[in-house]
Amino acid sequence: MAGKIAQIAQSFLNELNSGDSVDILKVLIEELENKIDPDPIEVRLVANLLDFLERYEIMRSNIRSYITDSNDGNIGNKLSSLYENTSIDGTSRYLKS
Repeated sequence: MAGKIAQIAQSFLNELNSGDSVDILKVLIEELENKIDPDPIEVRLVANLLDFLERYEIMRSNIRSYITDSNDGNIGNKLSSLYENTSIDGTSRYLKS
């Protein structure tokens, strides 16, 4: 199942990389930022676009990491890997005999 998901994620990432939409957004942001007397909606739009671009880059990075982990076989039982090699913290370490 992880192989199929990784293939879909790779296809999505390829589509994201092939489009000019991000470049167009960057030009739009630059134009809006250079406007001398922006309207309040333009200021909000710049903030939203910058937030979107930041989240977009994080998403791309997470997809690339997922694909790499999937190809390396690191995608598996999440619960067991979550609790492996964790140290005991809090008061439970005092109660341990």
